[in-house]
Amino acid sequence: LHAPGGGALRSRGGAASVRAMRHRRACFSPDDQMILSDGVLWDPRVTSSYVHKFDRFASYGGGSFHPSRPEVIISAAVWDIRTNFKLLRWCPPLDQMHTVFSPSGQVMYGFLKYFEEEGGAGASHRTHVRKYKHMFRTVDAVTYTDIAT
Repeated sequence: LHAPGGGALRSRGGAASVRAMRHRRACFSPDDQMILSDGVLWDPRVTSSYVHKFDRFASYGGGSFHPSRPEVIISAAVWDIRTNFKLLRWCPPLDQMHTVFSPSGQVMYGFLKYFEEEGGAGASHRTHVRKYKHMFRTVDAVTYTDIAT
């Protein structure tokens, strides 16, 4: 992670780490005081350790800060980030999806970013989307219910 001035805040080394981190992203809290990366909450002002490491219920699903609530959404899990870091709710429509918010913060969009390779030995190699998922979801960011799929 790099600070806006260009200095490194935190690094994870090694070629294997770079390959594993290729599809992950870090996001800043609405007040730019915290960073969420790979299920870990960081305070860039404190370089000694992370603030909290959230339980991960999926191998991907990015993570994002709610723009108007003290919550982070990691895949389908909605976590309180005030002081106790407890799981507030489970939002099945967002399972394994990356999330972004509308400018008003009232609507959340979930999207699948990853594809899987189909086929094995002797089979033709083609890319397909997981059949049990939609590519895009629209969720109410207040009630965490589906608006559209």
